[in-house]
Amino acid sequence: ITREFIAGLEDTGIRPVAHHRRLIQPIGEGMELRGGRLHIADAAALQHTPSVALKLFEQAHHHGHDLHPHTVRMLRDALPSLRTSLPQSDEANAILLRLLLGKKPASILRRMHDAGVLSAVLPEFAHIEGQMQYDGYHTYTVDEHTLVAIGNLHDFETGKYAQALPTTTEAAKEIT
Repeated sequence: ITREFIAGLEDTGIRPVAHHRRLIQPIGEGMELRGGRLHIADAAALQHTPSVALKLFEQAHHHGHDLHPHTVRMLRDALPSLRTSLPQSDEANAILLRLLLGKKPASILRRMHDAGVLSAVLPEFAHIEGQMQYDGYHTYTVDEHTLVAIGNLHDFETGKYAQALPTTTEAAKEIT
């Protein structure tokens, strides 16, 4: 909410921004950098080509950009149609697979989750959002636990815990 509020202040000129942050740079496929944040130039693109929603996250993750708050709002507004089109889209599924197999998948999945797009492309994820486990071992909701587990698996695969957990790290290398 704070990001959206500040972006609105910047867009109206109430909050001054540095000159380089005012620039709008087209980057293709209906996307542009606006104020250093990734933005969809036309909200209708989400209706015509739903996989643009995942391309946004892929671009943002690959280049280290944040999504423009107006774009996040557009994504949220488009969620009803994205929920019906994304799970059926071969292109969206291919992008999701690239994200899952890429670097730091938990961080991009968390960003998608925050915008509501993760449960649009993976409808099953909607059933675990906000679910609590009531016992002494679980401190996260099921959705957060899943994202943390994905991050931990990636860390094992990349050898981050090789010193502390050598057996687990070796096992992770052997599993496809």
